[in-house]
Amino acid sequence: MSAYQVTREGQNLGSFEAEQIQEGLQNGQFLPSDWGWQAGMSGWKGLAEIFGSSPATQTKAPLSSLSALVRRSPASKPTDSLNPYAAPSSTVLAAAGDTKGTVPFAVIEELTNTRSWVRTIAVLLWISFSLLTLGCLVMGGAGLIGLMSKPGIGPVGGPELIILFVMYGIFGSLTYYPARKLSKYAANIASLEKSQSFTDLTSALTEQRRVWKFTATILIIYLAIVLVATVGSALVSFVR
Repeated sequence: MSAYQVTREGQNLGSFEAEQIQEGLQNGQFLPSDWGWQAGMSGWKGLAEIFGSSPATQTKAPLSSLSALVRRSPASKPTDSLNPYAAPSSTVLAAAGDTKGTVPFAVIEELTNTRSWVRTIAVLLWISFSLLTLGCLVMGGAGLIGLMSKPGIGPVGGPELIILFVMYGIFGSLTYYPARKLSKYAANIASLEKSQSFTDLTSALTEQRRVWKFTATILIIYLAIVLVATVGSALVSFVR
């Protein structure tokens, strides 16, 4: 049977065999409120739930340096207030760039809770992209027919339809990028749930950073256009 990963207050204590954990619960090395996980489990559980608890585990004094960490009541759960977007805090990371070990439970839980919303936004963006692409093709085809038609024959408004074709194409392009990145973000969160590795955490947050960077760039461009249009309108009105 594979070893258990054990965490306390968001800090990874390491990997231990079941016998070591049972002995640690008796001598105070581990607390009933510590969290454990091994491959095949659906999620993290308290050590008391996995191995059971006894009066000895609640009354015996801690004998190891691991139990000297600040602890809360046995019923406490890894805090939900951890910021999943901050650099993960773990005793496993010995040096910058080290990607070994597992991500704290609270970080995984926070990201897991956002995955459904990320996927919802991604699906809505993909639907928008599909509709914009369809509109682009329709407007482009109708515009070309209008431009090639003789006066008074066939569809009219060719130039206007070509303008709409360009606009649909621009908006479709702006929708495609965040839809793709958010889809990858959700997929990386799903991988993180299974592997609990810092590599998948980094991949997920990288996709998230790219989405926010793209969004900020678009907003800056939008505000610049609005500012130019406002100033231009004011100047035209003043000259008149």
